[in-house]
Amino acid sequence: MRQPTSAARLLAIALITAGCAEPESTPTPSPTAGVTASPQTDAATARLLDEVTSLHRAGRYEEGSSLLRGEISRDPERPRLHYNLGVFEASTGSYESAVEAFGEELARFPDHTDSHRALAVAFVRLGRLEDAQPHFERCILDQPGDALCRFELGKSYSTLGMFADARPNLEAAAELRDDAAGYAELALLYRRLGENERAFTAFSKALADDP
Repeated sequence: MRQPTSAARLLAIALITAGCAEPESTPTPSPTAGVTASPQTDAATARLLDEVTSLHRAGRYEEGSSLLRGEISRDPERPRLHYNLGVFEASTGSYESAVEAFGEELARFPDHTDSHRALAVAFVRLGRLEDAQPHFERCILDQPGDALCRFELGKSYSTLGMFADARPNLEAAAELRDDAAGYAELALLYRRLGENERAFTAFSKALADDP
């Protein structure tokens, strides 16, 4: 199994513990707050997901994937199993497999915000920006203050030349993140729009955060 990059490992840990992370650049989908119990999760599944979380934190990805695949073969309708399999696949850079697993989770539980977020991030990693957009949008609809989804949706719009759509998302993301990456991406957008004074201000804030 391919070993994850250090950036992938860091984002995976952040997503496991917080349900949302703010990567430096293009994100890597990883296990998230969906690992915890929910109203749809029975006690046995909650214990399993706690075990899965521990395995992921320990970097035991192959063991975690094997455990999840076994549980899925016994009961593919249990909540969060496909999602967490996608988490392990993404953590090792297997984004096509991650997309498939997150899609399977959403086919069963279409309102799971973390699955929309993780699927969108996996699509970004594959360069499938247009496929990512509706899932980022759903994530923002559910959680308007989600900095990762705002940031990545804005970046994808900007990359595709959809600057009017990019602007509100990157402005919101910069305010939510309040860090160099958020301000730098916003500054690039302002520069593309020819708004040089705004670009200067945003670049200055980025440099103040990270000289």
